Parts: sequence; C-alpha cells; structure tokens
Amino acid sequence: ALSPSMSRRRKHVRDLVDEPCPELAACEAVCRVVELRGGNHIEVEKPDSSRTLCRIPSKFSKILWVRAGSFIVARFEEEALDESSHDAKVTGEMTRALYHTQMKEMRRANRWPALFAETETKDAERVTEKQEDDADDDASDDSDDSLPPIEVIRNRPRRAKEESSSSDEDDDEED
Repeated sequence: ALSPSMSRRRKHVRDLVDEPCPELAACEAVCRVVELRGGNHIEVEKPDSSRTLCRIPSKFSKILWVRAGSFIVARFEEEALDESSHDAKVTGEMTRALYHTQMKEMRRANRWPALFAETETKDAERVTEKQEDDADDDASDDSDDSLPPIEVIRNRPRRAKEESSSSDEDDDEED
C-alpha cells in the first residue's frame, strides 16, 4: 500500500484545507492561475498584475488539482525577484491552494488583493447577466423545461435526409 511518508504527506496537505484563514509570510502572495504549462509549472498573475511561472511541488501531485482561474498562495524567492536575474523564468513555488471558504475569510479580514476583488465583481456581474438572459430564454420555452438542449452531431453523414428530400423533388417534377 502506501509508505508512511506518503500518508503523512497526504495528511498534511489535506490539513491545509481545514485552516480557515491562512496567514501569509512576507515572501508569500495570493495569485490567480492564468495558464497550466505542464510539467508541474503554472503561470500565475500576482497582485501587482505581473505574470510569472510557479512550480507545483510534488507533495500536491494526485492530491490536489489546480485549474485556470483558481487562486493559490505562492512563495517567491528573493533572489528570483531581483532585477539582475531576468534569466530565471520560474520565480515562485505554490505553497497551498485557496478554497472558497478560505477566500471568503480572507476578504472579511481585508487581506484579499484589490486586483482580484475588482475582477471578481466583474465576473459576478457577467454571471448575473447570463442568468437573467437564461431566465428570459426559459420564459419563452415553457414546454422544454425538463429537456437538455439538442446538439447537432457533426461527425455523422446526413444521407437519410438528403435521399428523402431528393425523392420528394423527383415526385414534384413528375406531377
């Protein structure tokens, strides 16, 4: 089964979820994941709106999944942030993922970055607009409330329809 070190590591990673409001060290920052680069690297947007690459430590593999748009806490090395080291592409390391309850607690404690608060309000406005549009569409379609939307299957030939339509045309020409 699992080695003792694996189970301990997994336990400590899962304990990070239960912590309500994480304390940030001086070299840590809340970041938004912009793009997954592969090979345990992600591109993040920092609170000062700059972008950089961060490494995901192996202790999170197969325990935690990060996707674009989620928020993490990343530790940035002082040497990598210096102006003289522009050749370093990976400047930080993910220390934890932030879950909805943790983000809510950080907002209440006024420790949430202002840049991300602005974008979240814009996203919330877009969601409410979509819901209003969907409500308008649903009002016109009362009979199809329980049915999912019909999608066109594009990888199948439409021969049956073509044959029937051509035979109908032939019948019209004969009359």
